[in-house]
Amino acid sequence: MQETGLVGGESPARITVSSWDVACHVINQTIGWRIFISPAFVVALVENKLFATLLWLVGGFYAFSCIYTNLEYSSAWPFNGGEFVFLPRMFPRPPLVLMCSFAWFFVTFSTPAASSLVFGLHVVAHEFHRPDAWRTAYIASALILIIFWVHYALPRLGIFVNRATAAFKVLFLLVLICAGLVYLIIERHSVPFFQGFATDFGAGVPAKNKALALFLVLYNYQGWQCASYIASEVDGGEELCHIENSQFRVAALKYGAYSAVTAVTVLYLLFNIVMLWLFNFEEIIQGKYAMTVIYTVKVLSVKNHGAALFLISLCIAASALGSIVSSSYTNSRVIRKIAVKRILPFYEVFQTSSTYGESGWDKKGTPRGGLMLLTLIALTAIAASVFFHDCREVPFIIDGFFFYGHSIFAIFLGIGFLFNYNHIKTHRLQHEESASRPQSCEPQTPFPPDTPMLANSHRGNSTTQSREHLVSNDPEEPLYNLNRFESFRISMRRLREGIGLVALRILAGVLFVSGNIFIVVIPLVPTRNPDGTSRHIRTWIVPVVVISTCCVGALAALYILTICSSIKFDRGLRDGITFRHRLGWILEFPDLNFSNFWKPPHWRALWERLCLDENKLPEKNIYRAPPSNSS
Repeated sequence: MQETGLVGGESPARITVSSWDVACHVINQTIGWRIFISPAFVVALVENKLFATLLWLVGGFYAFSCIYTNLEYSSAWPFNGGEFVFLPRMFPRPPLVLMCSFAWFFVTFSTPAASSLVFGLHVVAHEFHRPDAWRTAYIASALILIIFWVHYALPRLGIFVNRATAAFKVLFLLVLICAGLVYLIIERHSVPFFQGFATDFGAGVPAKNKALALFLVLYNYQGWQCASYIASEVDGGEELCHIENSQFRVAALKYGAYSAVTAVTVLYLLFNIVMLWLFNFEEIIQGKYAMTVIYTVKVLSVKNHGAALFLISLCIAASALGSIVSSSYTNSRVIRKIAVKRILPFYEVFQTSSTYGESGWDKKGTPRGGLMLLTLIALTAIAASVFFHDCREVPFIIDGFFFYGHSIFAIFLGIGFLFNYNHIKTHRLQHEESASRPQSCEPQTPFPPDTPMLANSHRGNSTTQSREHLVSNDPEEPLYNLNRFESFRISMRRLREGIGLVALRILAGVLFVSGNIFIVVIPLVPTRNPDGTSRHIRTWIVPVVVISTCCVGALAALYILTICSSIKFDRGLRDGITFRHRLGWILEFPDLNFSNFWKPPHWRALWERLCLDENKLPEKNIYRAPPSNSS
């Protein structure tokens, strides 16, 4: 976090988010409690150490394809909201339908209730195998209220806790990895080769088990999407130039996100490799849930097994704490963005902001309404957990809802990325161009003046002027006085770079789409728990609940289009300047109450609104429905 103010010191210090904070958010939401449980189950499912290691590597490639695709969208629309901003830009027709579907899904399932329940389960370590559902719910609820109050009234403390917990997670995994390597060297006097990695091979392992193992691996890599949820708040030099399209902000966002995904992938791979080095296949199968405890006892030479269990449980609780702190910070801002668009009930309440922690981006305080709604939904989910047969299963279910639903919308974004990339590229170049030509101050862009796309915008730059002698005045001559061999070499280099970028984009898009399709399909296949026992809750319940919620959101969009008195498309024009973060539909509603909240739809008007095209609206940008003839 950085504290910045307007030039001249006329305004109090405001909060901006650094690239380090972006990395901490991604780390906190990716490295949660799952990594300390899943590795043993992945090995048990595939019955092969080498194949299990390769699955974690595949998961890393998947995470990189996801963050690459997400950041390409963020480069085109570098504003708070993530998928809520990207989806209507890529799929504008019919208006509101896809946007409302995502909004209702996100508000319902983006709750940090899963991590708070994990904290409640592990903070009382000695009773993890016999948890008290009511006590766990009390602890989880109290933690949610405390953290949300911190984000509301003490935002700087919340950002500090986010940094501290992310650093703790990385340090904790590094300690386990290094202790395991030291143990191998001391006990065996050398670092052994990958013993047993190819010998423990289950030839008769069903393909369904291998698919479930990959699903668990991808489940552990979720969390990469949170970087785009706070894209507007990343520090981009706005203390010098308050422009919405700062390319410094985009560069800082990319640096933080890529650094975090790289760190997570490396830590995951090393942790799994060292664990598989240390234990044979039978020990891993028998350990399962307690595998991390057994690992700690062995590499740290802990004599007391209970002390090791207590230590690991507290570390898992601290990891869950970091996930709660980060997700509540990012998701509450997305919910405020949703409420601003007036597609939620009581949007006037949920779009409000406090007077604490004024943002350096929009000069708004902490999202009071977003935190309030997130708190209500989290407490509802926690209260429902006490009615389950085993409250230890509830965090997986709650996380599974969000993981599954987010993959559905990621498929839409992946399709748009593959088949309509020019739309993304056009907006990205527009933002880069507008960033290089700010309205009232010096250019703020990380690109050098001789970058082709920005060269024309820096003609007054000394660097550009110093190169003017290279430009030929003869139209018959090449642009620069270079020999033909040099021109050919430069052209070929640019061609190779262009082909390489296209290939990378296609590869990332294909992996992104195929990975999310895989995630959407797997829960539809009946499976057992990773330990072989029957599931108390069938896997098909997750897609049914999530898809039903998305359909409710789509129906809500139809209801809004039916009852709203007018629809205006805000083109973001303010005092002759276009602010692209303001682009979007603005809805106006009549005075609704319990007697007139529903009226028979005027079908012709509804169809016309469904066919609205934001680029073909009249100059006033307002579409009003024909008078209803329901009477």
